[in-house]
Amino acid sequence: MVNENLEDVEVRMQMNYNKIDLVLNKKEFVLVNREVIYSKGPFMRLMPLYLELFKVKGVVNKKAYYIQYSDTKRKSNQVNLKNMKLYHKRRVLYAKPTEKPSEKTMRVHQISQIVG
Repeated sequence: MVNENLEDVEVRMQMNYNKIDLVLNKKEFVLVNREVIYSKGPFMRLMPLYLELFKVKGVVNKKAYYIQYSDTKRKSNQVNLKNMKLYHKRRVLYAKPTEKPSEKTMRVHQISQIVG
């Protein structure tokens, strides 16, 4: 899992720093910069930099794409490539909690020794 995450990070770093052109296909999901959808508004600094998932509908040219918006007041659905980034679905695996009562009591004892 660590190796997969490192490979994902390397690809993202190459895309950001080496300016590798991002080529999107139809039906892929992207994150769009908040300033594209909301030009001004209250609490803009508190909003996340990239907003929810949007589906790519088509290609304008190699630097712009048509995006399918949900409910926005934006008239044009064309977005420049510099204002969006590809959505990577993370495969996060969480550790399962202990199931046996003896393991739970042992873990509680270990934590209580650390905390004091």
